[in-house]
Amino acid sequence: MKLSGNDKKILETLFNMRGGYVLDFSDGRMTEFFKEEFGINIYDEKYDFDFPSKSKANRLRGIWLKEDVMVVGQIILSLVDYYETSLLVENKEIPQNTKELIQKGREIGARLLFNEMAKGNEPIVKAITDKTALIRNLNSIDYKALKTNEKIYLLKVLYSYYEAIIRTYYGSGIFFLTSGIDDLNDYFKVLRKRIIDIIASDDTFLDIKNSHAYTQIIEPITSLYSSAEFLDVIWDDAILPSIINMREDIADKDLFENQSEIHQVGIGLTFFLEAVKREMEKMKKYLDQRNKSFYATDLPKHKEAFEKAFDKQKKEEVIKHEHTHLFKNSIQEKDIVLDFKQEKSEAKPRIKLSDYDISFDDEIAQLNIGDFAKVSFPSHKNEHYVMRKLFSQRKNEAIDWQEIYEAMTNTKSTTLKGEEIEKQKKSVKDAVRAINARVKEICNTDGDLLLWETKCIKRLY
Repeated sequence: MKLSGNDKKILETLFNMRGGYVLDFSDGRMTEFFKEEFGINIYDEKYDFDFPSKSKANRLRGIWLKEDVMVVGQIILSLVDYYETSLLVENKEIPQNTKELIQKGREIGARLLFNEMAKGNEPIVKAITDKTALIRNLNSIDYKALKTNEKIYLLKVLYSYYEAIIRTYYGSGIFFLTSGIDDLNDYFKVLRKRIIDIIASDDTFLDIKNSHAYTQIIEPITSLYSSAEFLDVIWDDAILPSIINMREDIADKDLFENQSEIHQVGIGLTFFLEAVKREMEKMKKYLDQRNKSFYATDLPKHKEAFEKAFDKQKKEEVIKHEHTHLFKNSIQEKDIVLDFKQEKSEAKPRIKLSDYDISFDDEIAQLNIGDFAKVSFPSHKNEHYVMRKLFSQRKNEAIDWQEIYEAMTNTKSTTLKGEEIEKQKKSVKDAVRAINARVKEICNTDGDLLLWETKCIKRLY
């Protein structure tokens, strides 16, 4: 039996199924939710059974009876997250009995979802909803006892979640939460500490520990709550390129030293990462809702006030926008650029670099993509020196990487042994990779500006 009588009583109370309802779903919204999330048509005849009606509550009961135990577990967890997110977005205080029902609902969903995986590990399954136990289980892993290739694989897995948390927290860059994400913030801090421990445990990670990316994103970002201003100011210039560079460094190590082998990870780690994923999804839903509210409500109000005060022929102005987060009334000011030809936010079109005249202004370290976009680089840093060298040559002219290195360091290359050569080559590769990443992010293009080919670099446009 998938659900016991007590399970059903808890879930039906939590999802407000009395009277044929399920949470605040309309017929259309519930149909869409199950179709998008699980590929389920809730009005399929196989869910009919002998229920007296086709109410939303009876459709859900039919799904519980018919679907695989793992699917039912996923559905329960998704509905719990949907309900909790709705309460947060509506700024409603959650009563203690509702919190306890939410906790119980998660325990039921987790038990079903991980039923096969967790046979013989029932105590750990219960811990999936217990933050303290989750963290304790993760900390119990003896990283020093792992083989080097196992550490590489584990680092790749942990870093992928670390990167995902930072990207989700940054979101669109308009809103930064300064409260209400305590669980995710705790998971983030534990994840960061484990990454640091793994890197420190083996000399194979020495190049990663000494990299610019490590000092840019691992060392300074100790907490999500304390990083909002830091991320906001230097996201495009430093954080995003560093995130990409470190991911590529770890991926290269996984490819060449671990041969991309997959290793077993403990069930405690699996549950910890599942909990991280749920908290990220919850935060993303809240931020998406907040952004929609901003563009639908706040932005038009500022537009109307601005047009009354200034000349309507002005195409673009910057105003100060003060907004209040739903969590604990934390207030933050942001510069918002208003384009009055647009009634709503529109996605940037994807472009081809070949369609534009491209030039580089060395004096201000700025790449000009026709009149479409301008991409700034940190002045008198590696990326600037690489761009200076490549734009001093013709398009598609291959330049030896050592020439680029000499331009970056203002030194003449000397005869070196393999290890030093690889270190120099890597610094050039990192700069080229960061340049391409910055151009792609700002210009919304799939094309690389620079191409690394054997031992040479080309400027393609």
